[in-house]
Amino acid sequence: MTKSAKGINSFIAKLGLTLFIITAITALMLGGVFELTKNEIAGQQMKALNKALNSLVPDGKLLEDRTYTSESFNAYTLERSDGKLAYCLEVAPDGYGGPIKMIVGVEVADENGKFVKRVLGVAITRHTETPGLGSKATNENFLSQFKEIYHLAINENGTVNTEPSQIKINGSGENTIDAITGATVTSRAVAKGVMTALDSIKVSATGEVSFE
Repeated sequence: MTKSAKGINSFIAKLGLTLFIITAITALMLGGVFELTKNEIAGQQMKALNKALNSLVPDGKLLEDRTYTSESFNAYTLERSDGKLAYCLEVAPDGYGGPIKMIVGVEVADENGKFVKRVLGVAITRHTETPGLGSKATNENFLSQFKEIYHLAINENGTVNTEPSQIKINGSGENTIDAITGATVTSRAVAKGVMTALDSIKVSATGEVSFE
């Protein structure tokens, strides 16, 4: 092998080693940035969750050992100052611009011997709805309509009510809300999220609560 060929081979080997080192360093740097970003995002999400839980159940204490997770929702159980429990379900119905991440606060109340699932409030934590239209779903005057929306858990004859909950849009009577002008799809999506939360809470004839 000539000196020229040896020189070329040596140059290629050095170049390959240099590229390998650069690639390895870049990968390590990107990995570190990813870990830092991941932790920061997780922290922000936890902060948003705690803020939403506090807004829905101000006197509630999160019972971490009673958190329930599934593919379609997450459920959090909170103990209130009077010892009663409240339930906050995190759901993500599809809106006009994508999933609407929201949390629905629910209480199971014994009303004259009948167990009723009643909405305490709704908090939207993340969305990509149209500014000025669907984005109005975060306004309190829209979300407040869902307070007191209810679903009978136990029928008058004592049997478990297996019928799904219903929320009417732009109608009249109980369990009815007015849609946001120009954002009916978004309004229906939020209503669907509330119904999903109500229907995911299962109440036995004795008032025991589970999630499904």
